[in-house]
Amino acid sequence: MTSPLLEALRERILFYDGGMGTQLQARNLGPDDFGGQRWEGCNDYLCLTRPDVVEAVHDAYFEA
Repeated sequence: MTSPLLEALRERILFYDGGMGTQLQARNLGPDDFGGQRWEGCNDYLCLTRPDVVEAVHDAYFEA
């Protein structure tokens, strides 16, 4: 049995869209999660400081 998602990926480029910022804010992250007070709220920094959180959001979207 083949996954419909994998079949679609073989045929074309797919874009998934979701409220990434909303999902990150729901995790109640603090300054330490962003790498300090200066970067608090800069979600891009989470790729470096908390890749586990970014991955968890992506996983949740794929699961949905």
